[in-house]
Amino acid sequence: MACPEGDGILDALDRVTGKHLLRRGVNYYTDASELIGGSNLTVVIYGPGDDKQAHQPNEYLFFTRFFEAITVYYNFMSEYMI
Repeated sequence: MACPEGDGILDALDRVTGKHLLRRGVNYYTDASELIGGSNLTVVIYGPGDDKQAHQPNEYLFFTRFFEAITVYYNFMSEYMI
């Protein structure tokens, strides 16, 4: 599923992070496909971890990135969802 450049959800994430986030497809499974079913909703995967090490024996997460992500989630919900 493609998320077109200029989609409001991408613009909102850019604003709350203060960055132009990387746009790319991923080659792994998330629950997003199950949650949206056959609808044409936009899905964005964002989080504090590194997807290259996800679910690996040596997976780790920096606390600073974890708390930064919480702030992004809060600000995103405040801006985009309300």
